[in-house]
Amino acid sequence: VLIDEIQLLSDESRGWAWTAALVGAPGRRVILTGAPGCQKAVARIADMMGEELVITETQRLAPLEIEKRPTALARLTPGTAVIAFSRRDVLDLKATIEQATGLRCAVIYGNLSPRVRREEARRFREGEADVIISTDAIAMGLNLPIVRVVFFTSVKYDGKRERTLTDHEILQIGGRAGRYGKAASGHVTALSREDLATIQAAFDRGPSPIGPPFRVMPDERHVELLGQVLGTASLERILTFFGQAITFDDEVFVPADLTDLCALAAVVDRKLPLVDAQTRLTFASAPVEADNERMLTAWIRIMEAYANNDERKLGDLFDVDTFRQRRLTTDPFELLSAETQLKILTVYSWLAYRFPAVFRSLDVCDAAKDELASFIEASLRGKTVRRCTSCGVTLPLGFRFSKCNRCFRGRSGADDDETGARPADDTASTDGGGGTSGGWSPPRLGGPARGNAGPSRGGSP
Repeated sequence: VLIDEIQLLSDESRGWAWTAALVGAPGRRVILTGAPGCQKAVARIADMMGEELVITETQRLAPLEIEKRPTALARLTPGTAVIAFSRRDVLDLKATIEQATGLRCAVIYGNLSPRVRREEARRFREGEADVIISTDAIAMGLNLPIVRVVFFTSVKYDGKRERTLTDHEILQIGGRAGRYGKAASGHVTALSREDLATIQAAFDRGPSPIGPPFRVMPDERHVELLGQVLGTASLERILTFFGQAITFDDEVFVPADLTDLCALAAVVDRKLPLVDAQTRLTFASAPVEADNERMLTAWIRIMEAYANNDERKLGDLFDVDTFRQRRLTTDPFELLSAETQLKILTVYSWLAYRFPAVFRSLDVCDAAKDELASFIEASLRGKTVRRCTSCGVTLPLGFRFSKCNRCFRGRSGADDDETGARPADDTASTDGGGGTSGGWSPPRLGGPARGNAGPSRGGSP
């Protein structure tokens, strides 16, 4: 068994998956790869489990240089990766760079399906795109011929607050430049002096050791046992008890944050009151975003189909004729609609694999997913243009809202110089700690300035 990026044991939101993999790996030999700062943590867990641990240290083969000066978008060259931290910033940067420099851009962000991410990575790897613009989703699982990493900002919204990147995040992202066998050397820089100073300081400090506590997510056995102990079939109550009352013999492990899972469990308890707790845990664990109303509505409909043992009312979920006929879009709002529909179909297929007797339309679902992925891929190959959702006029690069000023004034009577409009509600991205950022002015092409190089505070996602 091979487990990569083992340093993510300490990740507050995703670390439970690495804990489960490490502790429960069904193999006689488990190979771990990761940053040097995780050695003591892994050694402590191996000792607790009575397992032998052999550590082999390796060195980076391609040199990595932190540039002395910040850069500007006008000076980007092929082989560059520009790193931002929201879907909105990624797509706005794509439009800005393509329009102003003529460079072809590929993009990667958390809202994209694995197939689309692979296609965008292939375009960059094979030279069909000159620049790749990505959230920190690029930091893991992709080996690309990146010569230079440019940080759009050193600040990100992590789902709870806006904060400066951690040293680990900076090192992980910056380390994508100059991958051995892909480029002779790597370079890292930013669009502002302040951000570059933050990056340089992180590399000067180097990797810091990770440590406990490591998160544990309850599985079917925990749910069944706690249900018996508590005398309840309520999944929400079981999960709440696990998160608040369960302790471990050693301080190495603690329960994971179950806030979103408990919220989904409460819905499952209401919709599936007659099924066992393990089945309810499966539905609550489906890849549903708790803050995405459209996904939640579809997920509830799928649960209702399961409760009635009848999926005939789900046919509209597979209707992608509009996207098939359009073939592609230049509008980020329509692109997001396709991305969300693809994620809804992913929820259906995820559940269909687990409950094939009820959900029998997997072939239809897979065909629809292929159509949507093709639509998204074609759209990302083209130029991105944002348009007013009322009149269709092209919106300026970096415009914060979904309606132009004229349409908003016609609705609200705002003054001529007022920028306000109904905030766009569809541009947020959560990349496992990626997150959202406020509206921003397009970066100046001639040189860096922090106010123009990063997301502004307090605005709409």
